[in-house]
Amino acid sequence: MLGKGTAVRDSPGKGFSRSQQSHRPADRRSHLRRYSWYPAVQRSHPTPRSPHPTQPSQDIHHNLHRPRDQVRNQFTGAYGPPFDHFIMMVKLDGHRWLCDVGFGSGFQLPLSLETDGPQVQSHGVYRLRSQGNLIFMEMKSVTEESGVGEECWTGLYKFTLEPRERDDFRAMCGYHQSSASSIFFCKSLCSLLLPTGRITIMGRRLIITSLSSVDGQQATKTTTDLSDEEITELLREKFGIVLHSPLTPKDVEIIPPPVTY
Repeated sequence: MLGKGTAVRDSPGKGFSRSQQSHRPADRRSHLRRYSWYPAVQRSHPTPRSPHPTQPSQDIHHNLHRPRDQVRNQFTGAYGPPFDHFIMMVKLDGHRWLCDVGFGSGFQLPLSLETDGPQVQSHGVYRLRSQGNLIFMEMKSVTEESGVGEECWTGLYKFTLEPRERDDFRAMCGYHQSSASSIFFCKSLCSLLLPTGRITIMGRRLIITSLSSVDGQQATKTTTDLSDEEITELLREKFGIVLHSPLTPKDVEIIPPPVTY
């Protein structure tokens, strides 16, 4: 799996080529791809282990499945089409784990598929809620109503545990590079996980999320509008990405999908 770092793509004709990434800090990996900016590759999940591990040499490939899931759009509130995101279900030492290494504010360590209770991590509190054959991956958040903080659970995506092949996701790869309902087509996006939270450039906005020291709860989230020049400078200073050609960030409104999934 990939280590801590960022993944960036440039929109067609609007950014930079592979050769233009000249700086790569030793403590992270940066991956440059074509077509559009892509979300951050989170730090690698450690191998999930049960309380009583058995033989460490067992072949994990025989216990790995690729479920299909549907992501909830943070702007529209609607779930995307099936095969919207690539996750893995790993069975190790008789225990099942959900693994996901590239989903923005999602969990950073494997989640147990054998409980529907809250699972606390340093960057958030998560749960897997079953409803029929669907499982909803949700994150705990706090809303302010009448000046009183109220806890709630926000759905990030839903999935089934039916195994799928890699080629089943091929059509959705094209969707995310061409659909006006996809955040990856509509917004330039670069994000980096930090011990204290996360720093993200989305479109022409800088989003900094800081964590409290209590049960992974988010403490503050600030958003700042950016100029094109400021984006270029932040990419260099915060992400270690140096551009040698002008950058035109993409920041257009996301259109809700015409179909409810």
